Amino acid sequence: MSAGARSASPQGSCCAQPGEFPSVPDVKAEDFRHTVGLLKGFEEFLDLDPNAPASSFAFGLATAAAPIATSGTLNNKMLGAESSERSNAEQIERRQCRNRVSSRRFRGRQKERTQALEAELAQASAQLQQLQAVQASLSTKNQLLEKLLQLNKQADFKSTPELPQSSAEDFTTVPEPVLAVLETLPALRLTIWEGAEELMPVQDIGKLALQEVAKLYTAYVHQMAACLARLTDTLLTEQSSAPAMQPLSELVIECGQLLVITLMSNPERFKHLQNYNMEERIVCPDAQPPSFYCKVMAAMQHTDSQTQDWLHLRQLFYFKIGQLARERKALLMNTTQCQTDTGHASDQLPQMGQWSDLLRENSAEEYRSYAMFGTAFLRGINTCKQVATGHVCAFPWIPTVYMLLGAEAVRIGHPPMQTYVEDTSVDDVHHAANFTAVARYLATITCESLEVHVPFKSDSL
Repeated sequence: MSAGARSASPQGSCCAQPGEFPSVPDVKAEDFRHTVGLLKGFEEFLDLDPNAPASSFAFGLATAAAPIATSGTLNNKMLGAESSERSNAEQIERRQCRNRVSSRRFRGRQKERTQALEAELAQASAQLQQLQAVQASLSTKNQLLEKLLQLNKQADFKSTPELPQSSAEDFTTVPEPVLAVLETLPALRLTIWEGAEELMPVQDIGKLALQEVAKLYTAYVHQMAACLARLTDTLLTEQSSAPAMQPLSELVIECGQLLVITLMSNPERFKHLQNYNMEERIVCPDAQPPSFYCKVMAAMQHTDSQTQDWLHLRQLFYFKIGQLARERKALLMNTTQCQTDTGHASDQLPQMGQWSDLLRENSAEEYRSYAMFGTAFLRGINTCKQVATGHVCAFPWIPTVYMLLGAEAVRIGHPPMQTYVEDTSVDDVHHAANFTAVARYLATITCESLEVHVPFKSDSL
């Protein structure tokens, strides 16, 4: 056997067939590469995961050969982690503190800015209100000057006294209680002429024809317009100096007395006077539109306190008118029932006479209610400058009180007259008692208080 054959035989004997366990070679006969080959053959039997590749065996050996960390190294890592956590917490806390300080400063700046804006808004609102008041005053003065120019063109106005002539009419339509009051009134002092005054009995004023009453009223409005044109230093709701206000106060009082006496002595004539055009000298069948009365009320420039007062007065007045209307209706029904009852007429006369007296008293009470209502509004709630302004701005018409208040109340959203008249939520005894607050209010009004607003303080409702 040759040397080549001998060397091939051991090599061939160590090679296993597929599927057989390899035989252990003779390490003395083979070199170190046989050992390496043997280890490589064992890899597929030593791998615990049959799905893992054969290279994982070498990786496991390398991992197992890695040095194990000591306890000191672990402590250092834990201390480092704790130090890092503390550092992060401190950073978060510092950031939150900075955020709180920034938020506090921002809120402070925002509050200061808001307060500054509110102060500017309040100042601007006050300036706007002042300018609006001045604008309204200038507008009213312009209207007064236009009315004064219009009145100066009146052909029948005379600067010398000329008393109107009374008609032959009497007071047959005036209730007896009202007539008794009229007979006790002093003569009306007329100061519509410069440097002169005249006295006119109340009975003569009550007998004046419609045209004569219109002439007197026109003369009063002319004088009031001239006085208002001279009072250019203050607003309508402010008090002027006494010397400048005295002539105007006298004119307002006399004009009011003229209208009240005309109303009480001849209601039918006063009704025509309300629709009488002073310029054209004709009675217009249609009343003025509500916008006309709202314009006059705007010219009078009522304050909020005055508006609340006249709204309360209007409510009490119409409650009273409704109470009187229901009483009158009941009396008329009783009278009609008495007339239809069978029996001797002489037996019914005492009862009929009693009901007739109650009807007259009811009518007189209605007269008094209208007079108290107008007096409270014109002489208590309004100043004399406001009343004069209303007369002048409404010319050539008469500014009827209930028409003025009715139109303005509806405009600002309050109920119409009929709502209060038909109200039955409170009995009539309470309505009558509530209206006594107006009488108490009138007792507080004096000649010295005509130039200011007298508050209508009442707890009746």
